[in-house]
Amino acid sequence: MKRNQISLAIASLVLLFQTGCYTNLYVNFGNGTGQKIGVRDVQTGQEVQIAPGKFRKVSHDQADLIVTMPDKTHYQFTGVKVMDPAMDQKYYVHNSGLLGTWHIDLNVLLQTNMNLYVLLPGKKTVDESISQPAGYPKTGEKMSN
Repeated sequence: MKRNQISLAIASLVLLFQTGCYTNLYVNFGNGTGQKIGVRDVQTGQEVQIAPGKFRKVSHDQADLIVTMPDKTHYQFTGVKVMDPAMDQKYYVHNSGLLGTWHIDLNVLLQTNMNLYVLLPGKKTVDESISQPAGYPKTGEKMSN
C-alpha cells in the first residue's frame, strides 16, 4: 500500500513537471449491458451515449457517474476515481500527446448485473483470474425518479 502511494506521488510530480500542471484524466467506459446507455459525469456534466459492446471516453477525475438505461432507469456509481492512490498502477493507461499533453485513462466495463469492473489496459473483458482493485466491482445504486 505504502509503495503504491509513493509510486503515485512520484508519477504525479513527474507529470506536473513535464506538462506544466495539466493532466487530462478519463474513464474509458465500456458498455457490456447489451443496450445503448448514457453515461454522465456528475462533476462536469459531460454525457456520452455508448452503444452495446463499445467504449467511450468520459473526462473524469473523481465524482459519481450516472448511467441511464433505455427505459430511463438511472444507476449511480459513487466514488469512481481515475487517480486513486490505493489502486495499483497496472490498471492505468498513461499516454502522452504530440505536444507533451499527458492523459491517464482508467478502463471500466459495466456488465448486465449493473456492476462496474476495472479492466487492465488493452482488455475489453473482465479477467476473472485477476482480482479487482479495492472497491470494485462497484454496484450501481438504482435512483428514484
